[in-house]
Amino acid sequence: MALEKIKGDREIKALKPGASRLSDGGGLYLVPFAWGSTHVWRIDYTFEGKRKTLSLGTYPKVGLEDARHKAREVWSCLAQGGDPMQARHAAKQERKALKEAARRSKAGEPPIGSFEEVARRWFSVKKRQWMDSYSSKIIRRLELHAFPRFGHMLLEDITPKTVLEACRAVERNDTLETAHRLREHCARVFRFAIAEGRDLRDPCQDIRDALQQPVVKHHAAIVKPEPLGALLRSIDGYTGTFVVKCALKLAPMLMLRPGELRQARWEEFDLDNGLLYVPSSRLKRTKREKANGHRIIPA
Repeated sequence: MALEKIKGDREIKALKPGASRLSDGGGLYLVPFAWGSTHVWRIDYTFEGKRKTLSLGTYPKVGLEDARHKAREVWSCLAQGGDPMQARHAAKQERKALKEAARRSKAGEPPIGSFEEVARRWFSVKKRQWMDSYSSKIIRRLELHAFPRFGHMLLEDITPKTVLEACRAVERNDTLETAHRLREHCARVFRFAIAEGRDLRDPCQDIRDALQQPVVKHHAAIVKPEPLGALLRSIDGYTGTFVVKCALKLAPMLMLRPGELRQARWEEFDLDNGLLYVPSSRLKRTKREKANGHRIIPA
C-alpha cells in the first residue's frame, strides 16, 4: 500500500519553513516544522467510516524507514479489523500494568485485583468506622487465614471450595466461631468489589451451611429473687479490700460492665444528685457513637 514517494533523508533535510506536508503515500506523511524546528510523522486512516489521524513520532528521532515500518503496522491492524488508535492505547495500558505489577512484586505488595489487594482497600475504607481493638482483629484474621491461602488470587478465580478450605483449616483448631467470622469477612470483601463494578459473584454464599455451627454457651445468670438475695448478702459480708467491696456493691446497683465500672473516675460521680456520667469512649458502641456524649446512670 505504501508508495514511498519520499526519496530519502536528503529530501527531508532540504525542507524550508513554510513547506507543505510531505506525503509518502498510503496515508503516511511528514508535517514540516510542526513544533518549531521539529517535523512530525502522521498517518491518516479510516475506521468504521470515521477519519482518524495517528502520530508516529518526530523526525529525525523516527527516521523515514522507521515511519514506514510503523505505517505497515497500522495497515496490518486495519486489515485484521482493529482500530490502530485503540490498539495503541491498549498496548500503553498493558505496559503500564506490567510496570506496576513489577513494582508491586518488588515491594512485596499484592497484585492489583487480587483478593489481598481488594481486601486491604476494603479494610482501609471501613476501619475508620471501627474501634482499633475491633479492626485489628479483622485484619489479623485475614492475614492469618485468608491471605496466605488465596490472597494472591484474582477474585474471579476464587471458588467456594477455595474459601471453604481456608475456613475448615480454622475449624480444625476448634475455633468454629472464628471460621464463621472469616467467611463473613471474605464475603464483605467480595461485596465491596461487586459494588466497585467487578463482574463476579460472592462464593462465600455457597459455603454457609458447609461449616460446623458453634455450640452456644450462655453465661451463668441469676434469674430468680432468692439466689439474688443470697448474692447481695455475700457481697455485704465480703471481707476483702475496701475498693473491691465498693465495686461489688456498685455492680448490681449500676448494672455496668466490669470494665466500665473498673475504669470509673471520681470526677464522673455527681454525689449531690446521685448520678454517674460514663464517657461514651468506655461504652460498647460504634466508633461514631463513642465520639459523642456520655451515658448518665442514676446512682
